[in-house]
Amino acid sequence: MGRQRPDASVGDFVDGNRHPELFTPVELLDNLVDHLFLMPSNQGQEFRAGLLEKLKKAGIAPNISETLQRETRAWVELSMAVTKAADAHDDRGARRLGLSACRERAESLQRIRGALGGEGYEAFLRFLYETQAPGLVVSSNDQDAEVTVRNWVAGCR
Repeated sequence: MGRQRPDASVGDFVDGNRHPELFTPVELLDNLVDHLFLMPSNQGQEFRAGLLEKLKKAGIAPNISETLQRETRAWVELSMAVTKAADAHDDRGARRLGLSACRERAESLQRIRGALGGEGYEAFLRFLYETQAPGLVVSSNDQDAEVTVRNWVAGCR
């Protein structure tokens, strides 16, 4: 997955500026939701406001921010519970909640697709690839990266 940098000793990386097509919609939605709903409220307020403004200007749907908030609410709550369990050193609980959050992430994307309809969803995907992919660089030393990505796409089943 990706191209190995000459200065990298181990692992691959994917640079969204160069290869946005290598990211799945689920990964890009994950980044968007993280910035909109999971980032602490005292961090990145200007960035969040700018992102919400870009969403409105994209003309995806008149109430796109409300749609995203509604359709990702369960996922956001599970993600916060994963963090809380991990902070409490409850590894077993964090893994269990993490699997539920992963499934809910995939289901959130499907609900967004249904809420926006064909053209709205296509506009939303364009928005994700134009605004989220360029800021992402993912590296991995994971020998099973392909399996991991397939698991995400399949909703962690």
